[in-house]
Amino acid sequence: MSMIYRPTDECRAQMREETAYHEAGHAVATYVLGQPFEYVTIVPDAAGGSFGHVEGIGAAYLDETTLKRQREVARIEAVTLVAGPLADARWVEAEPAFWRSSDVSYEYECAEANLRDVYTSERRVQEVMGEAVTHAQQIVAEQWPAIEALAAALMARETLDYRDAVRIIRAAQSEEEE
Repeated sequence: MSMIYRPTDECRAQMREETAYHEAGHAVATYVLGQPFEYVTIVPDAAGGSFGHVEGIGAAYLDETTLKRQREVARIEAVTLVAGPLADARWVEAEPAFWRSSDVSYEYECAEANLRDVYTSERRVQEVMGEAVTHAQQIVAEQWPAIEALAAALMARETLDYRDAVRIIRAAQSEEEE
């Protein structure tokens, strides 16, 4: 006899809030690094297999014409990709144990794959990934009030377009400066 797992309302609410922090981490890092996006949402996408996403990020490095620019954009995307899991790990007050464990995060794998597209040396890919993780950790730490504010707004509205997200991020940054 097989059992069907049905998450409780409390479990679903926690998953939704964790997703809000995860997506807020991606969105804030994307903004801080000067990259635009269309919107950020915590509406699940069954077809895409995600609990939420930031639309308009990812694989932009392929649109660039020079290898130098492709590498620059791939590095930025690596930072934005790992910022999400780092933000939700901070929210649950856990260590992001998936780094280099047997259960490597999807975002980490994507970032590495993107870097392998523009670097021929695996050693260099790992160096750049290390730099990306460090940079993402710094952004998450420094921008935590903005991530919290954006996550709260996502919990209330589920989807925010770029302008609304930027308004929330800037307001949180201004409050932090005062």
